[in-house]
Amino acid sequence: MTTGAGQVLPQPTDDRAARLAARAGFGAGVAGALANMLLVAYAVLAFVRPGPVQAALWPLACAAAGTSAVLLIPMVLVLGGGSLVSLGVASLAFSAVAFLMLITGLLAPTAGASLLAGCGIGFATWLFLVCRGGNVPPRAGRVGRRAGVAALVGTALLAAGNIALPTSSTAWLAVLVLGGIPAVLGWLAVPAWSLRVARWLRQDGQGGAGRYDEDGNRVVGRDDQPAA
Repeated sequence: MTTGAGQVLPQPTDDRAARLAARAGFGAGVAGALANMLLVAYAVLAFVRPGPVQAALWPLACAAAGTSAVLLIPMVLVLGGGSLVSLGVASLAFSAVAFLMLITGLLAPTAGASLLAGCGIGFATWLFLVCRGGNVPPRAGRVGRRAGVAALVGTALLAAGNIALPTSSTAWLAVLVLGGIPAVLGWLAVPAWSLRVARWLRQDGQGGAGRYDEDGNRVVGRDDQPAA
C-alpha cells in the first residue's frame, strides 16, 4: 500500500538472514562490477592488443563472476518469490560451477557459453518476476525489471542466433548486435541492483519492517506504525 509517507513493503521475517543477505549482496555487487570491468577490458584488448595481458583477464573475470553468482544466492533466498526461488538459486549455482569449470579448463568455451546462456536466462527471468512482484523498493524494482528484461531478451537472442545461424554470416552478425546491446546493458545493471537491494536489506536487518521511500530508505519503523 502506498501513502504520502512511502510504501509498505513485505520484509524478511528473519533479521539475521536479512543482514547476511545484505553483506552477501554488497559482495555480489562489487564482484559483479569487477567482472563486468574485466570482461569489457578483455573484449577491448581482443581488438586493440591481443596478447598475454588480455588472456590473463579471462580467468580473473570468470572468478569474479562466479563469486558474484555465489554471493547472490542468499539474497535470492531472502527475497523469495515463491516457487521462483528454486529457479534463481539453480541458475546462480550452475553459473558458479560453469565459471569454475571454465577457469580450470574442464569445460570448453563453446559448451560453457551455452550453459551460461541458459543460466542467465533463468536468473533474468527470476529477477524480472521478483521485482515485478513488489518484493523490493520501487526504484530498485524498476532497475531490476529493466535489467531483467534487457538481459533476458538479449541473452535469448544471442543463444538463438548461435544455435540457428552460421557463424560470421550477415544474419548472425545482425543478431549479435541486436542481442548483444540489451544483454550487455542488462548485465551491467545487475551489480547496481544488487548493491541497492543490499542497502535496503541492511536497513531492514537493523530496524525491521516499515515504510520505505523509493530509494529503500526506512521512513517509519516497525514499532512506529500505527495500530490497525
